[in-house]
Amino acid sequence: MDTSEVFVVVSTILLYLVGFSAQVWKNYRDPKSTEAIHPLLYFLGACSLVSMGVYGWIHQNNVLLWSAVPGIGLGSIIIFQFFHYKLKKRQIMKNLMLQNLRGRVPRPTIHESS
Repeated sequence: MDTSEVFVVVSTILLYLVGFSAQVWKNYRDPKSTEAIHPLLYFLGACSLVSMGVYGWIHQNNVLLWSAVPGIGLGSIIIFQFFHYKLKKRQIMKNLMLQNLRGRVPRPTIHESS
């Protein structure tokens, strides 16, 4: 690889390692939520990176192949987090509704002033 190819690989890998890993950490830390992101963005990005990686593999272009690998991995984690946290939130809401129907959750009382 010449100097420009090394620069492309290093800068692309840093972009995905810094950008995507920051999003993964934010999704995990801020109460395990993916409310602020749209899954289509990461799904299309992952599809683009997979096609870039496959193209690099077929044509034995290591620049494309190794530039795509970190983004594919971290993008897949973000997509997993999106579905995992949405499913978890739905399960919590379902449990709260069932508890409410069974009378286990105290209902708020309204105090009327006399």
